[in-house]
Amino acid sequence: MGCLFLVKVLITDPLEDNGIEVLRKAGFDVVVKTEWSPEDLLSLVSDIDGLVVRSRTKVTSEVIDAASQLKVIGRAGVGVDNIDVSYAKEKGINVVTAGDAPADSVAEIAFGLLLSVARSLSEADRSMKEEKWDKKRFIGSQFSGKVLGVVGVGNIGSRVVRIAHAMGMRILAYDVVAHEELKERFGVEYVSLEELLKEADFVTIHVPFLPQTRNLISKKEIALMKKDAIIVNTSRGGILDEEAVYEALVEGRLRGAGFDVYSEEPPKSEILKKLISLPSVVCTPHIASQTNEAQEAVAVKTAERVVKILKDEK
Repeated sequence: MGCLFLVKVLITDPLEDNGIEVLRKAGFDVVVKTEWSPEDLLSLVSDIDGLVVRSRTKVTSEVIDAASQLKVIGRAGVGVDNIDVSYAKEKGINVVTAGDAPADSVAEIAFGLLLSVARSLSEADRSMKEEKWDKKRFIGSQFSGKVLGVVGVGNIGSRVVRIAHAMGMRILAYDVVAHEELKERFGVEYVSLEELLKEADFVTIHVPFLPQTRNLISKKEIALMKKDAIIVNTSRGGILDEEAVYEALVEGRLRGAGFDVYSEEPPKSEILKKLISLPSVVCTPHIASQTNEAQEAVAVKTAERVVKILKDEK
């Protein structure tokens, strides 16, 4: 490990230069190859010690088997649903992420979507571009004094809590762990998912995509929500049942929704197309972490964690 270029790291998705520089400064042989076929990938990983990916590269069991020397997979981002984590662990391969790096950017866009839906910003902007002055049409809701439900209070959810507190909101949280600091500093009330959905005026989702979180909020859960409630998902597609949201919006059982993530990306199914077309829905193309600051932080933190593993640092 001490000799130069004995450790080889492959980067298969675009990564900021500052992250690549961290790996090279560690003395690693860094190969950047972002154009490849599935067959190419199996060949490319055959002699690597580290692999750095974003969301495009699917690190399947087949890829892991082809990488006989692999010691660490770095996911430059938050979710690891494109990596067979359990199989990697079975093979003794570490999987590291930069989950905390884009947290501020994601929290900000979650609130941006909530605000856009609550104040009809997209529709108002479209109206102005059509040279209309529909002032009376756009009656919205303020946030101060309202109840925000945060589903998942980790790196991102806790930052959403800080923003909501500054806006004078009452904050309900649902998570497997209740953080005492958030209770004391921001008055967060930890409740069941059912209670959160019943009481919240706004709901924002920040949990990882796992088998147990698939369709975590579906027809039964949406039926608990207030008719004038707004829900947004900037976490992962498939956690919020999009068809159930569409039906609730069309039937007037929900006021609005915001999406940055989808069960299919890019969205092509008929139900997603119909959902996106609704005026009560604001959508963005999975850009929550697409800020210069977040991308640079993701690259550096992922690279640093890969370096630690490859240099046998705990």
